[in-house]
Amino acid sequence: MDTNSTKLDAILADVQALNTGGVDPTALADAVVAGLAGRSVIVQSNFNDDGTELTIVQGDDYAASNGHSLFFTITNQTNLIGAVAHLRFDGETADAATATVTSATQTLVFSDLLAAYTATLPLGSVGYQIRFNKSGLLATLISGQAYVNRGF
Repeated sequence: MDTNSTKLDAILADVQALNTGGVDPTALADAVVAGLAGRSVIVQSNFNDDGTELTIVQGDDYAASNGHSLFFTITNQTNLIGAVAHLRFDGETADAATATVTSATQTLVFSDLLAAYTATLPLGSVGYQIRFNKSGLLATLISGQAYVNRGF
C-alpha cells in the first residue's frame, strides 16, 4: 500500500470515528478518492509566500508526526546557517516553536507547535515574529499577522 492510500485510510478512520449518523463515511471517502484519481494534491504552507501572514486553527497540532508542520522557504541566507529560528506570538513569553537553519536555501520546518499551545491563542488576528539566534546574536527578520480560526 502506498503512502497516499495509507493516509486516505487514516482519513476514512477519522471520518468514521466522527460520524454521528446520516452520512455513509465509506461512500464519502470513496467519492473523494474517485474525485482525486489521476490528480495531484499539493499541500501548501500555512505561511503566505513572503512569511508575513500565517493561518492556523485554534487547538490543532502542527507537528511532524501528523504531517502538518508549519514551514516556509529561505533563499541565499548563508549568514543564517547554524541559527535557530524562534516563532513567537505577540503577548507570549515563550517560543511557540523552533527550527534550525542548516543550509543557505532550505525549507524551515516548525514541527513542534502543538494543540495545547494553539488552543490558548486568541481568535482573530495576532502578531508574530520569527527571530533568528546565531551564537547569541538575535535578529527578527520576519514578522506578520497570524489569523487564528476556531477549531472544533
